[in-house]
Amino acid sequence: MKASLLTGIAGSLALAWAAGAAAAEDALSRLLSCAAGGEVISAEATRQLAEAAGWQCRLHRPLSGNVLQCSPGRGGRALGLDIKEFERIDQADGGVRLAVAFRAAPDRVRQALAGAPAHPGPRAGAEVGEREDGVGELHCRLRGADGATGSIAGSLSFRGVEPVPAMRVCAAPRIDPGRPVCVETRTGETGYRIPDLPAGEYYVTAFPLADNPNRLIAAHTRPLAACAPGQSACAGEQLAVVAVAAGSEVPGIDPDSLLASLPPPLGGRDGALRRGR
Repeated sequence: MKASLLTGIAGSLALAWAAGAAAAEDALSRLLSCAAGGEVISAEATRQLAEAAGWQCRLHRPLSGNVLQCSPGRGGRALGLDIKEFERIDQADGGVRLAVAFRAAPDRVRQALAGAPAHPGPRAGAEVGEREDGVGELHCRLRGADGATGSIAGSLSFRGVEPVPAMRVCAAPRIDPGRPVCVETRTGETGYRIPDLPAGEYYVTAFPLADNPNRLIAAHTRPLAACAPGQSACAGEQLAVVAVAAGSEVPGIDPDSLLASLPPPLGGRDGALRRGR
């Protein structure tokens, strides 16, 4: 009888756990569908919800605010599609953004979003883009920002040309690099400033507006690896992420690495950054 009682308790606990996991999966699926309505929970509460549904998560805190990154441990679905991973960004100005990468092409994700139930429907501004690895990524704002912004500033040069040519300098949001914020300088200006940037993380590039027959690209980068002087076959550079907090300026961001083409995740986005030229 004692064994039967223990077996019954164990079975009840297993059923309760399964019910809790199913409820967490359902709530997480609604969140990752960018469904309208519902209270916006904290990054920590989102992490707990995802982990209760069997996801593996990492929460870190760069200058721009909390960033939660999660991937499914035993599958995960939203909009009827398999999810590869999601990222929640809590911006320093109070805004909260969500990016959900699916195991499907962008057009398939757009179709799924368009076919979502009308009630509650997707959040206003929800949209689908293509990530650098080719998968469809759903973006939405869970909570708006209060309007406070930051800025990026730095020095300009181009192949030692004097005076420095007029340039188009862009800050491309890491979460949506196809929508850069850009400024244009005049010939001879050796510095730039990009104001009114929402808190977040950005890639910075610069293009001469004329006299660039080789179509070289200037970018703010960091080394892929530490290279010894004269070392051959050493990794080159990759785009550096610039974290911007609301109400502050990030100085010293100099796009002085010359590239023949943009590396991921900006590869193929030359049109938006070159003003469509």
